Amino acid sequence: MANIEKLFVEKKYEEILEVTEGSKDLDELFMRVVTFVMLSRFDEAQECLNENSDILKEDLPRLMEIDILISYYLNDFEEAYKKWELYNEEPYFSQEMEEKLAYYKKDIHDHELKSFKNDKPIADTIIEYLSYDDISDNYAALRLLQEVEFESLDEIKRAYLIKSVLSALVNSKSQQVRSMCLIYLVDINYDKEVDFLSREGLIKINPTKIEKPYSSRQFNALIKRARDEKDSTFLDTFHVVLTLLMTYLYPTDFYEDDNNVYHTIRYYVLKMFQQTDLTLEQYCSTQACNLAAVKRILHLIDLADDYKN
Repeated sequence: MANIEKLFVEKKYEEILEVTEGSKDLDELFMRVVTFVMLSRFDEAQECLNENSDILKEDLPRLMEIDILISYYLNDFEEAYKKWELYNEEPYFSQEMEEKLAYYKKDIHDHELKSFKNDKPIADTIIEYLSYDDISDNYAALRLLQEVEFESLDEIKRAYLIKSVLSALVNSKSQQVRSMCLIYLVDINYDKEVDFLSREGLIKINPTKIEKPYSSRQFNALIKRARDEKDSTFLDTFHVVLTLLMTYLYPTDFYEDDNNVYHTIRYYVLKMFQQTDLTLEQYCSTQACNLAAVKRILHLIDLADDYKN
């Protein structure tokens, strides 16, 4: 390996590729992937990474770092977000991995924002991306919406932005996107009746007459209960899943019992991190929750996840 590191310092990249051809050594494989990146051969870097992922997963923090870096070079931030989600679901048990996950969640967003800012005014990008059929573009627009101070825009730009959001309320293929656009109108106190395509059909609603889903008694009670588990990774994942569910149902009230909702998401998270061998039936019997209700909520969680549908 010292030989290969010397070649790397001397920038003899083609020689490194020759030496590491067919290698199954962890460090040599990482060096091979990095060398492809240095040569701007990003597709080959990704291919090498994918073909040897079982070996490279022995060092999950290093693998995630180079995997997401490849997406940066390809300017594919949606793919970077998907990769982050996959790594977040890995059953890791290290402080280093937890810290890297937290870092890259923000870092991907910062790189995406910088890319958009270098390209065109951010408000124009939001308007453009909300108009696309691809929900990945819609999500990119929603992330950028959080960076825009609505009142700082000129009157014409505000009008075009609102027009795009109103269109997405009805026309986006994703219920999550439609709901998040409605939440945005609640945030900016948009005091006009709007058309909104909910999961139950087209309705008319005034955003100033409803509260955000994350302000509800049920949402805060469930987060408080999850916090009592004293596990930051569990709490963060629980928060993501609950937010996903509540956003999907918005603005409809969620009438399920708190205990059933809590244990549905808890079981979902435990299964995600491979921390329970109990079947759903066994888990429900030990936690005094309603099996039929839990199955119903699990189905809603699956429906709420755009990347599963």
